Amino acid sequence: MVEAVGFCHASGITHRDLKAENMMLDSEWNLKIIDFGLSAPTEGRDGSGYLKTKLGTYGYMAPEQHLGRVYQGERVDVFSLAVVLFVMISGHPPFNAATPKDQFFVALVVKNNDDFWNKHSMNKAEGSSFYSAAFKDLFEKMVELDPEKRITMEGI
Repeated sequence: MVEAVGFCHASGITHRDLKAENMMLDSEWNLKIIDFGLSAPTEGRDGSGYLKTKLGTYGYMAPEQHLGRVYQGERVDVFSLAVVLFVMISGHPPFNAATPKDQFFVALVVKNNDDFWNKHSMNKAEGSSFYSAAFKDLFEKMVELDPEKRITMEGI
């Protein structure tokens, strides 16, 4: 999944609507990313490297998109990939939306990360050991509130 998105970025395309529903497997279990209807050039429409259209699937959108700020397509794709990864591991999304009104998002990025992980571990048979330290670390770096500090595809 990361390699496929990295290939898109290296080819000058940012997807902007990455979600589990846009990830398909072929008969040989090769990942295929679909639905490039909201994609844009990585350099932005005006060549500045930034995009401004607020679009995508609500629960997968990065905070800067929800706030109506200009954003880099690669950075929002990394955020969306984190949500997809969380869904793959947990079977449910990490939060409803990356906004100040979402209690789970606030618990993760504003308050104490432990609250976020404890709440998501409550209904897991393994309890607090369900999420590995490596998974938590990667996820937190991918959903970093400040897009400039958010891990890059190369960092992943």
